[in-house]
Amino acid sequence: MKQIAERIRIIEEIARKAIAEEADSAIHEVADGITRTSELVQEIGTASNEQNSSIVQIEVAPLVKTTQRGSLATSCLTRAAA
Repeated sequence: MKQIAERIRIIEEIARKAIAEEADSAIHEVADGITRTSELVQEIGTASNEQNSSIVQIEVAPLVKTTQRGSLATSCLTRAAA
């Protein structure tokens, strides 16, 4: 009986170690996944900011041209009126 109990104890110990190693491995995989997700979120944020900046520049360009045209027209009218 002692031999059987000792074998059971050894098997339980081996099983606990195996479970602990698997859990440790799984935790590391999850941590790596979280790190990668965080990096991707930062990259997306940076890309979004760059895109917003480009959109603002694109939207401002026509306004600048319109303002320049208006200024030119005003100058022409002022000269014509003088």
